[in-house]
Amino acid sequence: MILSIWRYCHFSLAAVASIFLILASITGAILAFEPITDSLKNYSINNLNEISLKETLSVLDKKFKEVYEIQITNEDFVSAKVLTFSNQTEEVYLNPINGEILEKVKPKSKFFSFFTNLHRSLFFKKIGRVFVGIISFILSLITLTGLMLLIQRQGGILKIFKKIKENNFSEKYHVVFSRIFALPIFLIAISGAYLTFDRFVVGDLRNSMLLKEEILSDNKYLKFDLIALDKVKKIIYPFSKSQSDYYAIELVDRSVTVNQYTNRIYSQSFYPFSYFTKEWFYNLHTGKGNLLLSIILLVSSISILFFIFTGFKISTKSTLKNLKIKYLSSEKDSKYIILVGSEKGNTFEFAKFLSTQILSFGEKVIIKPLNSYKIYNQAETLIILTSTYGEGDPPSNANDFVSRFKKFNQPNKIKYSIIGFGSLKYPKFCAFATNIDRMIRPLDNFEKIVPLMKVNRRSVEEFNKWIKMWNCSKLTKIKFNEMEIET
Repeated sequence: MILSIWRYCHFSLAAVASIFLILASITGAILAFEPITDSLKNYSINNLNEISLKETLSVLDKKFKEVYEIQITNEDFVSAKVLTFSNQTEEVYLNPINGEILEKVKPKSKFFSFFTNLHRSLFFKKIGRVFVGIISFILSLITLTGLMLLIQRQGGILKIFKKIKENNFSEKYHVVFSRIFALPIFLIAISGAYLTFDRFVVGDLRNSMLLKEEILSDNKYLKFDLIALDKVKKIIYPFSKSQSDYYAIELVDRSVTVNQYTNRIYSQSFYPFSYFTKEWFYNLHTGKGNLLLSIILLVSSISILFFIFTGFKISTKSTLKNLKIKYLSSEKDSKYIILVGSEKGNTFEFAKFLSTQILSFGEKVIIKPLNSYKIYNQAETLIILTSTYGEGDPPSNANDFVSRFKKFNQPNKIKYSIIGFGSLKYPKFCAFATNIDRMIRPLDNFEKIVPLMKVNRRSVEEFNKWIKMWNCSKLTKIKFNEMEIET
């Protein structure tokens, strides 16, 4: 029952959000190129921890006629807004040791600006950002439910990385790549959801309550020579030479205003925990300043598209196979009951083959999922065909069969036969079929026609062995023809 809930949640959430997840993953992959290209630029200063703030201020005061602002980016670039001696106002990347200009700061690319707005809000501003945040949260739930299904399928959390034995490309690599990308996709999703939450809830509280400026009455001084640039985020120069105009300095843990002549700290505001949380989630979501993380974000965004494609393909294949099944006769007057347990719909093909021959004998037959088990007043023969999911679990359309079987007592004696489908690559080969056989065997009102048959990898040859045993039984009236075409 729990497995069915996880499976239903995983599929329904993915189906609802798929279009928006496709858009988010495509734009996310495109945006991942921005920090990658930034990280490849040669403006990064590797030894910021060895350069003092005093040294940099002194160098820039000599190099330029006036300095308005200095900023240290996540990529360890040092940029400054300056007035040159030729009276040109410029924003440049520079070397903080000698003041050498490395490159002019270019405006954000219109290309990346377009996709940033599309990714954040779908161009619907506040409403769009809230909606995108909800989609991000849904993606985190999809990832969690997928992880639970993966753990169940592999037989436990310690077996997640054991060999995958599927042969179908979509089914195999949907599982293989989920083991690799489940964590990064979850972090992308939850960080996106948190950033939306922070913007509209936490951010307002932080701005109104938590960042209270503390005016210092005692004499505390900022020692510029002891402050390394790796501890600095931004410096805004005083507007004028007046004593009432201060340096506004953003450090990694607080912001301070400092007297431009005495270096006395006038006021300070320590950042709350939510500030650092936002910074961490922002850097995690964007990959700013981290080349490796940016590449992981790029590949993970592309992997979301792969999961949507393969998941849709797997679900469509299973759904179409189930839709092709006709239940044939009425349950009330059918003597032959064929019940099927199948995760992907493959086992129904064998059920259809049997039902066609039963009908050719003029007998009435129904094909139903195992979860449809109930009282059959006219039933004489029950044929169960079932696969096994993961490590001995029932497939999704058979997860209630055991409880229903115990609930409904058949009024007549019924002959039965069970065929299990699976793969010998799995240690618990046809375990669910074995469990059903073990449950039915002791009951007096059920009589076995032939022993439990286990079919490896939907082998027609092995299925035909069951047909031969069936035809040799004295308990059967119908003789089946052998299957000729591989399903």
